[in-house]
Amino acid sequence: MTDPLAPVLGELARRASHRIDEARREGADRADRARADAQRQVEEREQQARAAGRQAADEELARDLLVARRAAIRSVQAARRRAFDDLRIACLGAVGELRGSPRYEALEERLVETCRRALGEDCTIERDPDGRGGVRAVQGTRRIDLTLPVLVDRAIDDLGPAVEELWR
Repeated sequence: MTDPLAPVLGELARRASHRIDEARREGADRADRARADAQRQVEEREQQARAAGRQAADEELARDLLVARRAAIRSVQAARRRAFDDLRIACLGAVGELRGSPRYEALEERLVETCRRALGEDCTIERDPDGRGGVRAVQGTRRIDLTLPVLVDRAIDDLGPAVEELWR
């Protein structure tokens, strides 16, 4: 005998099966959309991280370049200072050697005459002040310093931009 509920149960089973299939498809669709959204978010975050990394690297590189430039400038300036100091020391040595030569007396007399022309015949002359060579003169509040180190410094100053040839 056939069960009178069999067609109803069959229909219910078919509908349940259809709903299950539909729920599976909807679940699979939602899962696919969630995976796609997650993948997009991962890609966006990767792009942002790469951009942030590039920006940080660029900033660090700019800082490193600035530090390197400043160090190079300091190094060049130090080398120029050493070259200038070496020139001054060499000149001081040369005039120091002059002090022991017979020409020094004539130089000292010319320096004395220069002071007298500038300050007058009655100025006070100090020869070899502080053992520096050369002369100093005073007349009232006026002074002239023609010691050898001062003359060397003036001569170097008179070179002006030509002194830059030392480091070119």
